[in-house]
Amino acid sequence: MTFQDIAHAIAATARDEGFTVHDDWGNFDFVIDKDEARTALIVSDRDLIFLRGIKRNPGFVGWTETSVDAALSRGLDFIYC
Repeated sequence: MTFQDIAHAIAATARDEGFTVHDDWGNFDFVIDKDEARTALIVSDRDLIFLRGIKRNPGFVGWTETSVDAALSRGLDFIYC
């Protein structure tokens, strides 16, 4: 799997679980809203960047995953935890 595949799988799973998923939000590939939390995904050929924040507060905290397994795990953790 590529990082693009992982990002699409995370977005599809979030949609299936009833979360709002934006795929046309500026420089982000996907933005997932879960209650008051928000995660933005930025995909490249080498990594998947996760930016997490709270909807009512400006700014994000970011993590870069360079392993597809770790990227999938981090995305699913956001959805299911």
